[in-house]
Formats: sequence, C-alpha cells, structure tokens
Amino acid sequence: MTQSDTFFVPNVFRHCFVQDYKVQSQWIRLIEPIFFKLKDCMQIGNLEIINLHANWLFPNKSKPNQIDYPHIDKDDFKDDCYTVLYYLNSCDGETILYDNLVESNKDIVLNNLKILDTIRPEANKLVVWEAKRVHSAPAYITEPRMVLNMNIRVAK
Repeated sequence: MTQSDTFFVPNVFRHCFVQDYKVQSQWIRLIEPIFFKLKDCMQIGNLEIINLHANWLFPNKSKPNQIDYPHIDKDDFKDDCYTVLYYLNSCDGETILYDNLVESNKDIVLNNLKILDTIRPEANKLVVWEAKRVHSAPAYITEPRMVLNMNIRVAK
C-alpha cells in the first residue's frame, strides 16, 4: 500500500488564537475559561500556551479507510510540553496515540509505529499527552471534527 492510499491531508478551517507564545486573535477571551479549567484539572499554577488553534475538520467521505499523517504538532518540543485536545463535538474518527516519542516530524518511522491508545471524540472531553508523542486520526465520515488544539508548557 502506498502512502497516498493510506494517508490523507484533512480539509480544515482553522482559527489561530496563539502561535509561538504570541496571541494572534482578539477572540482569545472566548476560550479563556477552558484554559483556566485546564490549569485546575492539571493542578498547576504556571502554564504557558505555545500554540492554540480552533480546528473544524471536514468529513472525508471519499476515502474512509485513510488516516491523517502521523505527526507531532511542532518540532523541538521540550520535555515539559504537552498537547491538549478539547473536543467541541462528538464524531467518528478516534485520535490515535502511538508509543513513539520524537523530537521532530522527520524522526517518525512509519514502519515502527505501534498504537498505544485510541481516544473517542466526545463533546466536552479534554485529553492531554506528551507533546513529543506521535498521533493521528482516521478519516471522520459522518460529522465534522471540531477541536481546540493546544500545545502548552508547564513552566517551573
């Protein structure tokens, strides 16, 4: 099977709230309650947002057996960085976490990926994992996938 048969690039509408620690959108205030809830849930005081995007990913009905390319959200994350997904709706197409931790997307070896866990997208669910963990998602067929995607640093 070729990579073009296995992987797809999702069609996505994205709004950037924070990019490389810098606020990019005046609408950040609308999602601050989620950020504060995250701090409470993780029981940490000093949390920095590296990146924060709202993603509306459209269904891929034409090729339902494909997945988006396994990746990390940004190269060169430190050990104190995490990826956070907040699912805004329920849909098909689970998030796949692999057992691989990498420094860079170019370090990902597709033949060495083993699934560690899958996460069902359910409205109002928040999940957190190490930012260096490789992840992907299969094609969502029935509904759009709407998520807030955050990369955070737990500052000491």
